Amino acid sequence: MEWIQVFKSPEEAEKALEEGKPRRLIIDNTRICLTRAEGRYYAIQDACPHSGASLSEGWLNHYQEIVCPLHNYCYHLVTGREANQQTRDARTYEVRAGIDGIFVKL
Repeated sequence: MEWIQVFKSPEEAEKALEEGKPRRLIIDNTRICLTRAEGRYYAIQDACPHSGASLSEGWLNHYQEIVCPLHNYCYHLVTGREANQQTRDARTYEVRAGIDGIFVKL
């Protein structure tokens, strides 16, 4: 596994990633949904485990979950667990934020 830099500075990340609004990134041919919530960064697979819909087209709820835009399945940003355990969990990725930028571990 390796850390991949996705933003060169916290300022660049804040400009590109609005608080609470998911964004799709493609890193080494892997679709990642990156989001910022309450000042922290989270990365989760972009394809919903249930249907393959893009989670980056969904929204965040107040339980720190991303909601799939197709069938409203909710995946926790830290654990990837689907809230009602109706489908398999989503894969999550470690994110490191520092003065040298934002990194995702793949």
